Amino acid sequence: MTLAPEQIKEIDKIIRKTAVWPVEAITLLIGRLACSRNYDPDFEITDEQIAEIERCIEEVESGKVKPLTREEAEAKVRRALERGVARVKRHKK
Repeated sequence: MTLAPEQIKEIDKIIRKTAVWPVEAITLLIGRLACSRNYDPDFEITDEQIAEIERCIEEVESGKVKPLTREEAEAKVRRALERGVARVKRHKK
């Protein structure tokens, strides 16, 4: 699954703002996302992405970034996915 640069930026924002969520909340969100048609169970995260996630976590822990609520993050992820699907549909026409 290839993500557009805009989707990667949106996901990066979400990761930064949800880094302090409890594991249960993150698991719930991932489970909901896994139900989408575009879910790829073979998706693997790269070393660069892991480094970026760690950097984002440090920003949250330092107080530089304010975390979102679960509802805010789910809404942002949903909007990002909807925009991505709409772009793919337009591109296929």
